Amino acid sequence: MSSAVQAYTDHRVYLKGGFMRIHIWTASIGAGHNEAARVLQQEWRTQGHTAEIYYPLETGPHLFFKLGKNGYKLLVTWFPSLWRHLSEKKLPVQSAVPPGGWWPETIRTALDADAVVSVHPILTALAASAKGKCPNIKLFHAATDYWHVPAANLPEVDGVFLPKQVGTDHPASPVMPFGIPAYFQKSPFSKKECCLANGWDPEKPLILMSGGGEGPFPYQKLLRATRNLHPLCTIVLCSGKWKEPRRMVMEGHDVFLYPWRKEFKNYLQICDVLVTKAGGMTLTEAFLYETPVVITAPLPGQEEKNARYALCRQAARQGNCPDTVWKHVSTLLQSPFERERMKRRQKRLQQPDSVKRITQTVCRVVTASGASAPYIPQVQEQRQAESAQAGFFQEAETSLTKE
Repeated sequence: MSSAVQAYTDHRVYLKGGFMRIHIWTASIGAGHNEAARVLQQEWRTQGHTAEIYYPLETGPHLFFKLGKNGYKLLVTWFPSLWRHLSEKKLPVQSAVPPGGWWPETIRTALDADAVVSVHPILTALAASAKGKCPNIKLFHAATDYWHVPAANLPEVDGVFLPKQVGTDHPASPVMPFGIPAYFQKSPFSKKECCLANGWDPEKPLILMSGGGEGPFPYQKLLRATRNLHPLCTIVLCSGKWKEPRRMVMEGHDVFLYPWRKEFKNYLQICDVLVTKAGGMTLTEAFLYETPVVITAPLPGQEEKNARYALCRQAARQGNCPDTVWKHVSTLLQSPFERERMKRRQKRLQQPDSVKRITQTVCRVVTASGASAPYIPQVQEQRQAESAQAGFFQEAETSLTKE
């Protein structure tokens, strides 16, 4: 087949919905949003579509994003009640208007797709406000927490993906209970192999601790209270707060401090107990790997709701002070029965096919509605030219067939 006919065939497949351009909006405010964007991108690319990740807030003026991020940290640290109030309101987020200096370049480029999928509620509200200039585009919100954030409950959103047990009052758009986008990825190493590779004692119970890099997490208080932890354990801390690995001994326990590592999922599969602050993605992965969880110091607003979700279903325990945390951990370590009960409850919350169902649903909705008109005029002209060229290729294909 000639290159001209092949080019026309590829173009015809695209028009039929075989290949789509999907833009995933995320923000580096917590690692969970970026991880959700990454797994969605990977799945769409596996299906043969074009999927790109965009950071609309971060690709604008750096000072604006930095001020916003520092403001968020200030609120959750020193004014938690105010942040709880703001997180449950729709107006403060929707009324925020981005600076005109980066609106045309960043937002217009990020909107030039067949579908936009946002994994952050603020970005969903931002995309919804910009959708008026590009009404044909399909906009979706994929939750990374166990509640429907009011900021993302907007009529401009064509679909919201939530965990199956999470409901919402008066939804403004269709709600699809497919789960938080996370998938099970089996570790290639056994627990003993992983321990030996990292210099950990494979005979000791392994405690994994993750408090993220945003807002406060009582690492030091928890470590000072390890006298209440029995038996002697290996404690592994993964956080963006650490710049380089460290090793120390606290009350006879081996403690390893690591910067954030891509091997975190491997550690999650082999650890005996996870101590965390209830990030939505971390809890989802813990449920998938059936890792016993003890929650402490959840951030106000979204993480408090995540913790409440897990506690109400008895899929985790919570300690409000370091001594209580280690007592819960000790109980789980010394009682295989309690660990198995928690794992059984976590299994009920699993949605291992969430990524596949989300990606396939987005493609079906876009295909059913027809390809959306691109936002950038130059791209419109380019597609018109491609359409005319496709007509030429069709004539060439007909001619070759007759010959």
